[in-house]
Amino acid sequence: TLIVNRSPAQFFFIPSFLIGRARELCVGRAMRRICSLLVLTLKRVMERVFQKLASSELWKAAGRQLEAAMKKTKLVRDTVHGYVKVPSGYFNDFIDTALFQRLRGIEQTSIRVLYPSAHHDRFIHSLGTFHLAQAVFQSLDERGQLEDIRSKEHLQHSFQIAALLHDCAHSPFSHIGEGFTKRLFPTANKAALLNLANDESFSNDFADVNATAQNSPAPHEVASALVVLRRFKDAIQDNWANPLLVVRMITGCKYLSPKDRQQQIENCLIELVNGPTLDVDKLDYILRDTWASGVKNASVDIDRLIAALVFTKGEDDSLCVALSKTALSVIQNMVQARDFLYQWIVCHHKVVYEKHLLEKAISDLGRALDEKVELGTPDDC
Repeated sequence: TLIVNRSPAQFFFIPSFLIGRARELCVGRAMRRICSLLVLTLKRVMERVFQKLASSELWKAAGRQLEAAMKKTKLVRDTVHGYVKVPSGYFNDFIDTALFQRLRGIEQTSIRVLYPSAHHDRFIHSLGTFHLAQAVFQSLDERGQLEDIRSKEHLQHSFQIAALLHDCAHSPFSHIGEGFTKRLFPTANKAALLNLANDESFSNDFADVNATAQNSPAPHEVASALVVLRRFKDAIQDNWANPLLVVRMITGCKYLSPKDRQQQIENCLIELVNGPTLDVDKLDYILRDTWASGVKNASVDIDRLIAALVFTKGEDDSLCVALSKTALSVIQNMVQARDFLYQWIVCHHKVVYEKHLLEKAISDLGRALDEKVELGTPDDC
C-alpha cells in the first residue's frame, strides 16, 4: 500500500545516484559514457516496470485501500466553523504529536488584557485554517479552477497540511516572541531551512522573497517550515503530499518563473495560505478574534467569499487569485473587519502597553540568565 504513493523517479533515485557517483570516479571518457548509458537504461526499465504494475489488479486494489484509508475522518467541534472534518491520518501523523499539541498553550492573540474572554489558542486556529483550506480547495475544484493539473489529490493534501502546520513552531505570547527570534537567530533559521530543502529552485525563489522586508516571511513561518522538513517530512509524504510545496506555502515562497499551468496553480494556492491580502489564515483569525473578543465587528459571509474565489490571467499572463464581482459587498466587509481588529483591538493602547511590559520582562530575564544559560541554535530543535 505504501508504494502506491511513490513515483518511478523515487525508486529510480538510489540506484541512479550510486551509478552517478561511480561515473564521477571513472577516469576514462568511455567508462563515463558507459555509466551514463546505464542510468538511461535503468530509468527506462523502471518506467516499464511501473507501467505494468499500474495496470495490475494488485496495484489497483492497494490504491483503493489507501484511498479508503485517506477518506476516514474524525469530527472536531469548533465554535466558529461548526464541525471540522479531519482525515484520521492527520491525527496520527500531525495533530497528536507533541509539537502540534504545544499550540494548546500558545495564545492566539495578546488582547486578553482588554478582552478577558479572548482565551483562544493557536491549536484551534490551526484547525480552523485547515477547515477553510479544505473548503477553498473543494470550491475551486467544483468550479473547474483546477483543471489540467497533475495529481489533484497530492495538491489538495499539500494545501491542507500547509494550512494545518502553518503555525506549528509559533513562539509563545502570540507575536511578542517574534522580535526575540529575530535578534537571536537573524539568519540561522533561514540558512538551516535552505540547507534542509536542498533545492536550487526553492533557494533562488526564497532569496527573492527575502529581498524586501514587506514580502519576507515572519520568523515563526520560517521556523514552522524548518520544523516541517525536520520532523514531519516523512509523514507528509505518507499522506500524499509534497513537503517542499508545503514549505513554499507556509513561507509564501512562490515560483518566480512558473514553467507550466501546474506551477501557476501552485502559486495561487501558496498565496491562499500565505498571501498579502486574502488567505485562509487571515480569514480564520478575523472570524475567530471577532468571536472571542465579542466586539461588534463587520459581518463576513465566509461561504459566499469562498464561493467567489477564482483563478484568472494577470498582467504577466500568469494565473492569479481573484474574486467574482458578485461578492463585492463581502469583500468590503472583510477589509473593514480586518482594519477594525488592527485599529481598535490589536493596536489598542492597553494591548500595546502590556506587550511592552512583557517584552521588557523577558529581556530583563534574559540578561539575568545570560551568564548562566548558553543559547542554542536551530540545529538543537
